[in-house]
Amino acid sequence: MKILTATSSGATRDDDFCHAVEGEIVLPSVVCECPTCGCDRAFGGLGSRRATTTMMVRDLDLTVEDLVSAAIAYLEAAGWARYLRLDAKPDAPEPVTVCAIELLLPNLLLAAQLETGDIVRVSYNRATDEWEPAPAG
Repeated sequence: MKILTATSSGATRDDDFCHAVEGEIVLPSVVCECPTCGCDRAFGGLGSRRATTTMMVRDLDLTVEDLVSAAIAYLEAAGWARYLRLDAKPDAPEPVTVCAIELLLPNLLLAAQLETGDIVRVSYNRATDEWEPAPAG
């Protein structure tokens, strides 16, 4: 499955950074209103929870279920799962699973548009509420 992963390759601009672990799966950041913090141009590592501005498309031997389980583990470790469950409705889908899938979608949608080995930067388009890839380098 093609997926975006952290990489320091392609980090050629002065404002690039890769604090995530090389090769780890990344998720979009929560975008705040501060235009200088970098949250609108970085994804965070699933395990390290550290950000990177450059990502590589890798084809990993994972299933959707593997990815959802990893994202759920991320939400549990980060402390978000507890809060998501507070407002859970009895007949609604499990909120942590729903959130995990929603977190993975931007990564999977972007990776599907690219070729394995491509190195990209992302930027959040506030007007369209979407993440957009651009070639790095």
